Amino acid sequence: MNNEKEIYDKASIIKDISERKEIIDKYNLTGFLDRQSAIDKILKLRQTDKHVAATTAARLVVSSVPFDQASNESIIAELQMQVGILMAKLPDQSSKK
Repeated sequence: MNNEKEIYDKASIIKDISERKEIIDKYNLTGFLDRQSAIDKILKLRQTDKHVAATTAARLVVSSVPFDQASNESIIAELQMQVGILMAKLPDQSSKK
């Protein structure tokens, strides 16, 4: 049972990473950002992932800009931060080679 949860958790993390990378890559290639979709993903992960929530809380103490006033680059930076946190949660792939 525990193994099934680990598999589900890993799949969920990979999905979250993929969704964020897709938004980041599209922005880098085209300059287009679906701001609402990006903001929705940021807010959802802040609510459901304790590591993201803690890191975000620490950053917001230093600087806080409402999303409606944030630049596209700031939104992309937040997505990149989330990707980094999520990547760190995945098991080390190099040890399996």
